[in-house]
Amino acid sequence: MMKLKDWIREYEACVFDFDLTLADGSEWIVESFHRVLSVHGYTEVEDEDIRRTIGMTLEDAFARLTGESDRAALEAYHREYTAVCRPQMAEHTRFYPEGLQLLRLLRESGIRLGIVSTKEGSVIVRTLELNGLDGWFDTVIGLKDAPAHKPDPSGLREAMRRLGVSERRTLYFGDNIIDGQTARNAGVDYVGVTTGVHSAEELARYPHRAVVATLAELYGPTAEE
Repeated sequence: MMKLKDWIREYEACVFDFDLTLADGSEWIVESFHRVLSVHGYTEVEDEDIRRTIGMTLEDAFARLTGESDRAALEAYHREYTAVCRPQMAEHTRFYPEGLQLLRLLRESGIRLGIVSTKEGSVIVRTLELNGLDGWFDTVIGLKDAPAHKPDPSGLREAMRRLGVSERRTLYFGDNIIDGQTARNAGVDYVGVTTGVHSAEELARYPHRAVVATLAELYGPTAEE
């Protein structure tokens, strides 16, 4: 049997970023970006450059990838991307096995679960349903469920309000420096996981309880094993 690391039991709620923290749909995300970018003549953008925008809003991502600053143009890119990506996003997303195991152990320990992400909440919910995880999370905060996006702390604060927990009793997990900034801005403890594009050194620049290579480092076999 597996058990959580003892220090995690100090918390009443664990809140997670979604993309590249709990699940990976990056191949489809990259392909969808390329489809939109190529229509507008941006044919030399590297896959890794696109991957490094995962976790940003779509407008911010397209601004970085194209150099475009006109808001109307960026919003148009957003609409085009959504039309390509959203219909199949949930089907192209797979949960990390170690993330699923961690979620099981957290639930068994009575720790409440939440998600705060810049992904559309409806896509997250659909992905949970397709993977048999509907009902596992006590709250899901997507892009449109908070007045401002990460690293603004409003989404994480709304999750804590819904969960009925204080900053001191909340632990936030993420793969991106934006997640580290969000946790710091909300005044909650943070665990960085290097399943995304940022290194342990980059994630460790922000106040953290731990920085791990995978979520499997947060649990282990019981003593009798």
